Amino acid sequence: MGRIQDDHLECPYHGWQFGPSGRCALVPALPAYQPPPSHCARTFQVGEKYGLIWVQLNSPNSEGNASAKAVAVAAAVEDDAENRVEIPAFDAEQDAHLRKLNCGPYDVATSAPRIIENFLDMAHFGFVHTGWLGTREATAIDDYRVETTPTGLRATQCRAWQPQSSQHATAPAQ
Repeated sequence: MGRIQDDHLECPYHGWQFGPSGRCALVPALPAYQPPPSHCARTFQVGEKYGLIWVQLNSPNSEGNASAKAVAVAAAVEDDAENRVEIPAFDAEQDAHLRKLNCGPYDVATSAPRIIENFLDMAHFGFVHTGWLGTREATAIDDYRVETTPTGLRATQCRAWQPQSSQHATAPAQ
């Protein structure tokens, strides 16, 4: 569900952007933050064939059982012939039972604290709730205070710009 933005792969939830090497290049909620090298995504060789994206989950020489290797067979980047693993041939008659399915959304059973955590995670508003709770153009999160109280934690001075905070709103809110 991510997308390519300025030659980076962008996470659809918080908008983190990763360069071709897998290293994080941008955290939109903290635009001045310089992610360290340890902030990186794992990269895999991929290819497209038969209308599907194939991912090679292991290297051609890695150990593992044969069925796991068969599942991992994928087209590698075309210009990397040394490490390329070919996608198996598609036989329309033999493989007629195969189908491409688009699934979801799904109902997810979760706890009240998880729902509250999601609500308080303002960094996703501009990406997940565009037009209502945020916009891609206003994703930076200002500093806020977190205090220890006798019953837990209290966050104060939390501000998120909302273009339309409710169905009846006539102006943006913060």
